[in-house]
Amino acid sequence: MDGLSIAEQASTNGTGGSQGAAHTAASSAAGAKHHKLVDAAQQFEAVFLNEMLKSSFNGEGSDSEESSGPNGTMKSLGTEAVSKAIAAAGGLGIARHIVDSVEGEQSKHEAAKNLQTTLKFVQD
Repeated sequence: MDGLSIAEQASTNGTGGSQGAAHTAASSAAGAKHHKLVDAAQQFEAVFLNEMLKSSFNGEGSDSEESSGPNGTMKSLGTEAVSKAIAAAGGLGIARHIVDSVEGEQSKHEAAKNLQTTLKFVQD
C-alpha cells in the first residue's frame, strides 16, 4: 500500500474517494501533531535531566580549571548528550506523562465539543 495514492488507499479500504482522502489527511495531521508533541516533551525532559546532571557534577571536585576552558566545554557537551540519550530512551517518564496529559486534555476538549454539537442538533 506504500506506493498508492490517497484516493487509491481510500478505495482499497472501502472508505470511498473524498471521505477516505479526508480521513487519511486528518490522521496524517494528527500523527504529525503527536510527533511534534513527543519531540517537544522529550526536549523538555532532556533539559531537565541536563540541569540535574550539571548540578550533580558541580558538587564533585569543581576546580576552576575543570569548569572553564575546553574541559568545561567538553563536560557540558557530554552532559547534554547523555541527557538527550536518557530522555529519548524513556528517561524518568516525564515526557510520557506530558504527552499523556496533553492528549488527555485534547480528547476531553473534543468530547465536550462533540457533546455541544449534539445537544445543539437535538435542540433544533
